[in-house]
Amino acid sequence: MNRRKNILIIFLLILQVVSVCIFYNIDKIKLMQEGLRYQLFNMNYSISFQTIDSDVSFDIDINNLDSNIHTIIYENDGCTIMIDSIIKKDEKYIIYFSSHGIYDQQQGKLITGVEHKILSNKKIEDKIYTSCFIGNIECQNNSFSGLNFKDGDEFSFIIDAKSLERVRKVTLKNLLLIKMEKM
Repeated sequence: MNRRKNILIIFLLILQVVSVCIFYNIDKIKLMQEGLRYQLFNMNYSISFQTIDSDVSFDIDINNLDSNIHTIIYENDGCTIMIDSIIKKDEKYIIYFSSHGIYDQQQGKLITGVEHKILSNKKIEDKIYTSCFIGNIECQNNSFSGLNFKDGDEFSFIIDAKSLERVRKVTLKNLLLIKMEKM
């Protein structure tokens, strides 16, 4: 009987220690699970937005669309934007981009084409922020996502095939730097 009682006491002590460890590390656990999204929703992080002044221009190889995939078109301080895919559909190209930021317990950063804002009702509002141009012709927004990845999001534009085949240079304007810092 004493042996069972001792085992139960040891089990309860271990359970208590594990519970305390989990409680004090809940921020680390949530950050590992959700990444930048956790920081964006966490009231212990301040959030700031800054427009990137420089334009990003890059060439598209329309003869071999697959050769463009995973091409990094922007890189700064650990943040990247890359071409995720290009699809030719009828007389248009759809270019998909993915952006990837960095984060740790103290701060997070993402340079993206999508603005992620927390509204007063604690919901998130995502909207395209960046513009895409072929020469001086503005391209149509196609889609964008919330912070679907732990470290980033996606956005895309529809580009007229004739314009791209003539110029082949794409320019993104007004990329957005989103910073989260622990208060």
